[in-house]
Formats: sequence, C-alpha cells, structure tokens
Amino acid sequence: MVINISSENGVVKNGSLFGSYDKENNKPLLTKADNTKFALLGQMFMCEGKPGPVIELNVSGRIRDGKFDAMIREALHVKYGHLNNAVGLGGVIVQEQGKSLYHVLSYKPEFSQEPLDSGEKLRNWIKMFEMESPVISVGIAVSHDPHHLGLRLEHFHCFNQDQTNCGHCHFDTHGPTVSYRGYFSIAEHLLRIDQPSK
Repeated sequence: MVINISSENGVVKNGSLFGSYDKENNKPLLTKADNTKFALLGQMFMCEGKPGPVIELNVSGRIRDGKFDAMIREALHVKYGHLNNAVGLGGVIVQEQGKSLYHVLSYKPEFSQEPLDSGEKLRNWIKMFEMESPVISVGIAVSHDPHHLGLRLEHFHCFNQDQTNCGHCHFDTHGPTVSYRGYFSIAEHLLRIDQPSK
C-alpha cells in the first residue's frame, strides 16, 4: 500500500493506492483505497506538508548489488549508527530510468502455513512483477534500532506514473543505466505501535 493521506480543516483526503494480485489471471492489480485500513505492517512518514528544507539525492549507474533504499539506510548507519537514538528519513524516490522489481500479495492475503525461513519459500509466497520507469516510491529509512523496537529499517512501496501497478519495492533490474532522484525530510519523532512479540 502506498499511503498518501492528507487532512485540511478536518477534511481527510485519501489518495492511497493498494497493490494486490489477481490469481486467476496471474497479473498485478492496483486499487485506489477507499478507507484507511492496512494489513500486516504499516510504516508511515508524517509531515505537515509545508514548504521547507529537504535532502535531495540524484544518483545514477548502480555499480554494486543492492536496493536503493537499503543503500540509503546503510549510509545512515555508517554516519549515525553509533548514536543512542536512531536517525530516520521519510520521503519519495523517483526511479527515472530502468525497470524495477516489486511484489504484491493476493487481494485477501493468505498467510503462509509454514515459516518463511528461506528465500525460496518467501519467493513462492509473494508474487514478483517488473515495473517500467518512472517508478515513484514512498517510504522510510532508519539508521539502526538501538532500543530494540523491532523496526524494519527501510521500507518503500511504489507505483508507476500511470497508476496501473503498485507494490513493495525490491530493486532495479538495470543497474548500469538506472537513475534515481529522491527528496527526503528528517524525522523528528519515532512512534512504535504494537511491537511484534519475539
């Protein structure tokens, strides 16, 4: 789910997008959200929506394996991982060139009947698809989890410009020719609700 909710004068506008999977036709689906519910996991960056300073990243030509959002988190960890508190960013990334892999679950998620304790089991449970650029992603990256809150340290969901595809970002498939532009704000607070049991 790409969460995009705003509120002005008490009126809530929901522009969120929900990616799912049509099992019968073996294809991804995109639905415009008609409520504010979500399943499994929700990680959100909230801001006032006012003009202000942002961090802008322009990069191209990936030269090693990895996800762009994970590389941002790795950079945060190198710089701030020694601190007693985490440093987090939230924002938007536009993949301007290349293609990207993303995954979705069925419209009514079916929980795995066995532990997803290997890459193969996970790949068989989720459904992967490729998306043409431009790919717009929103999400968060956090330097580290010093207070053991069970945080997912990076999490981005994406959609295409035509709003026909939507899902959880994985990685680009054309590293040498890929290019990204990202805009981020620094989080002032971190709120953890319903920490998972160990």
